[in-house]
Amino acid sequence: MGVYENMIQNKADKLDWSTVFVSTVASKFGIPGASEASLSKAFNRTKELPTAQTALPLDQLLGRFIKMCEAFEPFALRLDDPGKAKQLLEDFESGVLAVSVAQKEKGNGTD
Repeated sequence: MGVYENMIQNKADKLDWSTVFVSTVASKFGIPGASEASLSKAFNRTKELPTAQTALPLDQLLGRFIKMCEAFEPFALRLDDPGKAKQLLEDFESGVLAVSVAQKEKGNGTD
């Protein structure tokens, strides 16, 4: 398996996304050559994805999703709908959606 295919598979695993879901998300973002069949072949080391048009953009896209998820920690995002996941990422990256998590220290028992 090529370098990108390995990174894509690791990122998909981190996001808990199936090959079908990755393919659907890639399609929503206009990444060509990321069909379920192509991804399955790449992950099974039988055929590499085209680097410039598929593997690199897909690796970068999954990295963007991971970055967004990390910004929401310790909360988990529901990314189980490809269309909503796309909108959430676009809103997050454009600044329409801002995340702020703060933990206040407990007082001396008067709270």
